[in-house]
Amino acid sequence: MKTYLNTGDHGPIARQKGSSARKALLASVALSALFGGSSAMAQNADNADGPKVFSLEEIVVTAQRRSEGVYSTPMAITALSGENLQMRGIDSLADIDRAVPNLNVTRFGVGNPAHAAIFIRGIGLQDHIITTDPGVGVYVDGVYLGRQMGANLDLVNIERIEVLRGPQGTLYGRNTLGGAVNIITQKPGDEDHFEFGLQGGTRARVAANFYGNFKLTEDISMSASGNITRRDGFGKALNVVEPTRQVGELFQASGRVALDWQVNDRFSLLWTADMVEGENGQSPMTAEIIPGLDQPGVFAETGLGFFTDPTGPAVDLAGGPLKASDIAADPDDTNSAEGNLLNQSNSGFGTSLTADYIINDMFSTKVLASFRHSSYTGGLDDDAAFQDFQSFPESGEADQVSIEAQLNGEIGRFDFVSALYYFREEGDTFSGPNTFITPGDTFDINQTTNSYAAFAHVGYRVTDRLKLSGGLRYSYDKKSADALFTNNPWFLAPPVGSGNGTPGSAQRVFRSEDWNEITWNASLTYDLTENLNVYFAESKGYQSGGFPPRPFGGPNTFVNFDPTTARNHELGFKGQPFDFMQSSVAFFFTEYTDLALPFSSLRRQVL
Repeated sequence: MKTYLNTGDHGPIARQKGSSARKALLASVALSALFGGSSAMAQNADNADGPKVFSLEEIVVTAQRRSEGVYSTPMAITALSGENLQMRGIDSLADIDRAVPNLNVTRFGVGNPAHAAIFIRGIGLQDHIITTDPGVGVYVDGVYLGRQMGANLDLVNIERIEVLRGPQGTLYGRNTLGGAVNIITQKPGDEDHFEFGLQGGTRARVAANFYGNFKLTEDISMSASGNITRRDGFGKALNVVEPTRQVGELFQASGRVALDWQVNDRFSLLWTADMVEGENGQSPMTAEIIPGLDQPGVFAETGLGFFTDPTGPAVDLAGGPLKASDIAADPDDTNSAEGNLLNQSNSGFGTSLTADYIINDMFSTKVLASFRHSSYTGGLDDDAAFQDFQSFPESGEADQVSIEAQLNGEIGRFDFVSALYYFREEGDTFSGPNTFITPGDTFDINQTTNSYAAFAHVGYRVTDRLKLSGGLRYSYDKKSADALFTNNPWFLAPPVGSGNGTPGSAQRVFRSEDWNEITWNASLTYDLTENLNVYFAESKGYQSGGFPPRPFGGPNTFVNFDPTTARNHELGFKGQPFDFMQSSVAFFFTEYTDLALPFSSLRRQVL
């Protein structure tokens, strides 16, 4: 059995193969009783002059790429309307986990606080490096966001948010192993409307936002929204003279504009553009001193010029060994002396065009095209102490283009969704000058990803109460990457295919790999009553392979890892058992094969 342990401090991938360690298994039961959580509150129109009586209304969702009631959708899904978000005080994507079971969103991702690390049912990824892919897909008006870094996380102009739990590999494609977050914004309407909001809070938090809708002509409407949020940090850099920022400090400005042109009764165009700029403080982190590793000799240099435990307590460095007292007593503070890592930034710009055409009463088409650019600066000081032996400044950017062409329809008891999809991403990341025992190490990674897919999903209403549905998706992904390593002391062998490298020399290596997969889903839904149903669903998800994000072990560790697949079995009950209550109960078992996990090590080992 071969195990590739790619050196890195906080993000590399460990891959295990072999029958004894091939699969990761997760099983759980999710239960949520939602009092308005997936609904809209509606006043009884027949009682306008009497006491106000409110009831729960079923939200219409597009989780299966077509409009249907949330009760009828055969998956564990939570839908939050814009009014519901306001009622709960949720104004950022980072806060929606307060209202959604089995969802966790961490605003302070690895290396930059602007990165939203989203986990559903325990599956996700904190890293943002270009060679990694998220485990949860985020979609805005049907457009996939390849990077949450540099995305507009503020929720100002939202019609609803749909959180789809479990693998969504058929309708939503790769990188939806844990699930998908589908954000639907309000389309420009026919009436002029303007809103303005102002918030204040502790740590000098101030937020202001606006939303406006304008009728430009009889056929063209426009909407615009914006948001500015700032907040002081909650930690201090204790060993930095005159620090420019605090740990966890946030400032972000964002905006979005949309134009809707109803060309005629059958054809419409929707154009959107958004931007975001952020200037933030370092993400909070702390280091743990493991008893027994702070002894002399543990950190000794070998005859290979290679330290036996470089992630240990730095016994041989000036000021060492690292002790528990060297770590800040308050985990929100930091004893790091690397003041340059306090200043972290992110920016992004995106635009999309959606064309809808109704062919006839049975068929319709939709084309979605998008472009997005994102960039960031950040990094981590992993020793969290004044002894600089693990610090990693980073910067990066990515451009993505996507296009999707759909043909949808309803024929008698059948309904279907079909599409062709293309996605391309070009990006790079630069890390350095790093201090990984020896200062001055740098590497940069460039990667181009091309993805192609074709999918179809069909539903059939067997009876008024029973519906069967299923779908297939074919995905093909190709990634080409190159990495330049300089001044790296951990080159234990010449890079594969790169000539005779020597320790400490600069090397550029090139890698290319492609993968393909067929994913599917099948479900059965039975309506117990008008507002209560039971469903059973089987699905397969897929995440493409890739290359390690931080190959500090040198070129020999910059090798591809395999794709991850997931098989999900789910039984659910949901609906409105009482007039005042909505509920959702899901029993699921998900089996993951070749699951990629972060791992810290030094070199490739053969076991």
